[in-house]
Amino acid sequence: MNSSTFDFSTPDLGPESNKLKDKFYPPSEDTYLLLDSLEKDSFIIHKLNPLISLEVGCGSGIITTFLARMLGPNCIYFATDINHYACLATKYTTEYNKCSVQIVNTDLVSNTKLHKFVDLLVFNPPYVVTSEVEVGGCGIEASWAGGADGRVVTNRLLSQIPNLLSPTGVFYLLLIKQNKPEEVREYLEGFDIKGELVMERRAANEHLFVYRYQRNKCVY
Repeated sequence: MNSSTFDFSTPDLGPESNKLKDKFYPPSEDTYLLLDSLEKDSFIIHKLNPLISLEVGCGSGIITTFLARMLGPNCIYFATDINHYACLATKYTTEYNKCSVQIVNTDLVSNTKLHKFVDLLVFNPPYVVTSEVEVGGCGIEASWAGGADGRVVTNRLLSQIPNLLSPTGVFYLLLIKQNKPEEVREYLEGFDIKGELVMERRAANEHLFVYRYQRNKCVY
């Protein structure tokens, strides 16, 4: 497939989502790096022919909308967020862009029942290093408060990755330098899941990375 036929434009949130913009994490530098990484890997993603896509921590819904427009209706799209307003924003954003997405207001992947069915998994986690007491909320703070090493929430999802990914599934994860990306890579390698850096970028005082993880037996 010619990549020129893909829709790589940045989705508009639409008026209804914008009304809630102080209640969910808005598109920011990390969001745009993730979008650029998915665009860069578009040929790989299309070649894998994903049937089920899951975005954990969907925020504004812009990432899932981007994927739905890029991949089209042959994939089923799921999005989760612990923040009720983020789920509403995702609903409004996807509807504004005429995309069909199943949205679940839940903690990470609870209640999704997607055991080894996920072909495309995307997570822009709460990665900021904070005190432990700041972690675990259900409001906008859930989008950034990461606890020790900024990894408390990320680690909870990492432990579930082997049971979420399909045999050919791919997992895109955004991290910052303080999250100790090498530790994440080594942890997933213990489950025979390899990681590769897709893109990196400096934004203000943060060094952002996007990694692609796949089972070692997976080829594209």
